[in-house]
Amino acid sequence: MNPTVRRQHWLQHLIGGLLLSVCLVRAAPAVVSDGLTATLTLGALVFLLLTSYTVGLGILRRTSASKQGSAIWLGVLSANWLALVLVSSEFIWLAFVLWLLAGHLLGLRAGVTFCLFILLLSIAIPWQQHGQPHAAAIIGPSVGMLFAFGVSRGQMQLLRLTQELSQAQHEAGAMAERTRLARDIH
Repeated sequence: MNPTVRRQHWLQHLIGGLLLSVCLVRAAPAVVSDGLTATLTLGALVFLLLTSYTVGLGILRRTSASKQGSAIWLGVLSANWLALVLVSSEFIWLAFVLWLLAGHLLGLRAGVTFCLFILLLSIAIPWQQHGQPHAAAIIGPSVGMLFAFGVSRGQMQLLRLTQELSQAQHEAGAMAERTRLARDIH
């Protein structure tokens, strides 16, 4: 794997870890005050999310994962995210990670559909939990979705173009070498 791509993947994992940390810090006081059951539920769900993320990532790296396998992994992560959001709406922020992953793992049409569905949940669940929505509760997730999905799709396009350029340069070099050898022979 290209070192630049590897760094970008690590940065995305770091963003996910930081967002999870922020969500935990913001959600913990309210969840802990709800009692031991709520606290244990939150801990179990966070553990489940981290485990499914790590295991899925390992499987995707070790195998040439199919689009179906990638979609299943994204579905499992989405179910984990939804469970966390139902415990505390503070975990809405993790939708950003789902949108980043969707740009990498899904095709354009499926990715847009998935992102819009997660956006709908990101707006509707806090609205249902807290009552009257405000503009920031709609604009924030919408901008986050556009940014995350756009960046991940742009990164995929850039990687594809870089690979095409590398292949074209290799072919041009091979052609130049063949021309030189033909000239030397004749």
